Amino acid sequence: MFDCTNCRNPCVELKKDQSNVVIHGNKVIACVYSSSLPQGDLDTIMEELQDRVKTVHHQLGYTYSGSHNAFNNIRGAWTRHIFSYIGWNMFCNNSNVGNSCIVPLPSISVLKFTDLFDTDASEALKSGLLRRLSQQGVELTMSNPDFICVSDITPEDMAEFETPITNLSIETQIKLSNAYTVIKNCCSYSSLKFGIAMKTSLRSDRRYQIAYEGSILKALIAHLQVRYWDTDFQTYYYAVVANKVSNDDRAVLSAPATHSIVDVHTPPVKAIDDIFEVKSTDDLKQGIQIMIDRSFPSL
Repeated sequence: MFDCTNCRNPCVELKKDQSNVVIHGNKVIACVYSSSLPQGDLDTIMEELQDRVKTVHHQLGYTYSGSHNAFNNIRGAWTRHIFSYIGWNMFCNNSNVGNSCIVPLPSISVLKFTDLFDTDASEALKSGLLRRLSQQGVELTMSNPDFICVSDITPEDMAEFETPITNLSIETQIKLSNAYTVIKNCCSYSSLKFGIAMKTSLRSDRRYQIAYEGSILKALIAHLQVRYWDTDFQTYYYAVVANKVSNDDRAVLSAPATHSIVDVHTPPVKAIDDIFEVKSTDDLKQGIQIMIDRSFPSL
C-alpha cells in the first residue's frame, strides 16, 4: 500500500484557507502510472484513478465527497494524457508516416493556431485573410484543436519524437504537453494532416463547438490552398468521444464546412470527417490507425 502521509508531492491537498480540498489530476495519474501505461477499458481506468483519490482522502483525513461533477474536468485531462501517449507511440512505431507526429495543443490563450505555421504560411493568413476580415470589423475567433498531426518535420526536430513513451510520470506529461513547441513556427502550408477534437461527453452546446472548430480550420486551410495555388493536399478534422454518441450528435456533426457551400459548382465538404466513439485504449488505437491510413496511404 502506498503511503500518502509521507508524500512530498501530494495529489490531494487543502487550499490555503482550509476551505476545500484540491485534486491535482496530473499528480494522480502520475502516481498510478509512474512506471507503466494505462491499458484497457477507459471507464475502468477512470474508476481506478478515482479510487486512488478516495484512498488519498482517507489516508490524509480529508472528507471525500465522491461527487462525479468534481471529476468531470479531471477525467477529461486523464483521457487526454492517455490519447497523447497512444498517438505518440503509434507514430513512433509506424514507418509509413515518415517525418510526422501527433501532438496535443494548449489553449488559444497560450498558442495562437496561426503561430504553428512557418513565416510564409503564417503571414499569408495574417496579412491576407485575417487582416481583410479585421478591416471589415470582423474578428475570426476559434479554439485550438485538442490534437494535430503534422508531416514534413525536419530530421533534427523529428529526433524529439523517436523515443516511445513508457509511463505517465510528471516528466512524461510535461514532454507530451510541450511537444507542440518543437513544431511551432515550423509547419508549412500543406503539412497539417488532421486535427482532432477530443471530448468525454457531448452536451448540445459542445457538439456545435466541435462543428464550428472543424469548419474554421478547414476554411483556413482552404484559404492557404488558394494563396498557394495548391489543392493537392487535404486536411481532415475528427471528433473522438469517450462516451456514447447519439444519432442527434451525429446529425449535428454532419454539418458542412461553411466555406464549402458558397460555390454551387463544387461539392460541400464536411466540417467533421469522422466521429469515433471510444470505450477503451484499443478503440483509441483503432481510431488513430484509421486516421493514419487515410492521411498516409501505404506505399
